[in-house]
Amino acid sequence: MSKKTVVGLISVTIIIVAFYGIKLYTNSYKNDLNKVIEDTEQNEKIKQEENEKLDKEKEGEKEAGEIDYNKDNNFTLADLDENTISLSDYKGKKVFLNFWASWCSPCRSEMPDMDTLYENIKDSDTVMLAVNIGEDKDDVKKFIDNNEFQFKVLLDTKTKVGEQYSVSGIPTSFLIDENGNIVRSITGAMSLKQMQEFIR
Repeated sequence: MSKKTVVGLISVTIIIVAFYGIKLYTNSYKNDLNKVIEDTEQNEKIKQEENEKLDKEKEGEKEAGEIDYNKDNNFTLADLDENTISLSDYKGKKVFLNFWASWCSPCRSEMPDMDTLYENIKDSDTVMLAVNIGEDKDDVKKFIDNNEFQFKVLLDTKTKVGEQYSVSGIPTSFLIDENGNIVRSITGAMSLKQMQEFIR
């Protein structure tokens, strides 16, 4: 066998070994790559299942009674001490909402009973808010102080909240539930007994 032939055989052997070596490396790389892809897909699937579970739990909580506050009925006004009060501040409580004015004779006639009702409910889950429509703060404060009324008075000086609630006559009272929804309303003066029935 000639030297040239031996060199040729050695070259062919090297090429074959190199070919199979590259093939084995390539197959190993593909297997590793496939494993990485499978692991990534598996992690994504687990993550998706966890997110779906969380979404279902949230939906279950909402179905169980978690209701969004009714923002359509919300409003913000100042009280006689210039504190800013919003209806939504009382989320979770019922609100006896009364619209009135000091020049209104029926309003004045029911206010002593409102004050008695306030004393009876002030430590309960029902809040009383008396919204004065269209009068100046000083006039309203003087009227409230002179009569020594204790309930919370808000000032709707520009009558925007009265318009929001479509108040066409005063006194008008609304019962707002814990989620900001109007449960019932009445126009006209009420007695203490009627007020007590109204907020039940």
